[in-house]
Amino acid sequence: KQNFFKLSSISFVLLRSMSSSEEEEEDMEDMEDIEIEIVPGRLYWVAMHSPPGPSARSHHFSIDEDPSYHYEPFFQDFGPLDISQIYQYCKMLASKLYDSSLADKRIVHICSQGPKARANAACLICAFQVIVVGKNAEDAYQPFNGVNPPFPPFRDATCGADTYGLTILDCLRGLEKAIACKWFDWKQFNLKSYDFLARVEHGDMSWIIPNKFLALAGPSPVPTDAQGFPAFEPENCVVAFRLD
Repeated sequence: KQNFFKLSSISFVLLRSMSSSEEEEEDMEDMEDIEIEIVPGRLYWVAMHSPPGPSARSHHFSIDEDPSYHYEPFFQDFGPLDISQIYQYCKMLASKLYDSSLADKRIVHICSQGPKARANAACLICAFQVIVVGKNAEDAYQPFNGVNPPFPPFRDATCGADTYGLTILDCLRGLEKAIACKWFDWKQFNLKSYDFLARVEHGDMSWIIPNKFLALAGPSPVPTDAQGFPAFEPENCVVAFRLD
């Protein structure tokens, strides 16, 4: 009976999610393009139904279909993107802004009208403001205050109803705190090391506080999981901690 009720509960959540997605798609059809000015005359964020054509005064780019910025959900979660992807976005956007061949153009981040795509894209461009420009969280998010429709909050990756909605501003405040505490420095961030440890077969690990607080997935009793993916066994943990 317990298994039946558990499966029924999950099925209900999935059906509700599918219904919600269909409603979102219908709402998107009636939405107008949204343009947000991030840096006057220079940097813009635009949500639109279809990509724009070539422009002599603007340089457009999008990450919607870029595999480097793909988010792999566990259940109904959809973001935010991890610090590796945020770092790569900051490097990419900084290179565009400092590119002399684009000096006389508006740099425009284009994203689709989908609520999840909009939330992740807005979070990235705001994170750039905090990390690279040095703004505080509130100032970085200020251009998006009152945006309509509002961004959906990020949610926990576990199954079932979400009990706490994580906003973009929450994420930006976390970044601001990490930078202030010197837990994250984008000029010294080791992308190769982060991505190596983040792989499941290498422990699915991430330093929360460098060299003090490490988060990792629970080890597996077998080398592959039920889906055939590599898993991290207890003896691998011993090796990893000795090397560290």
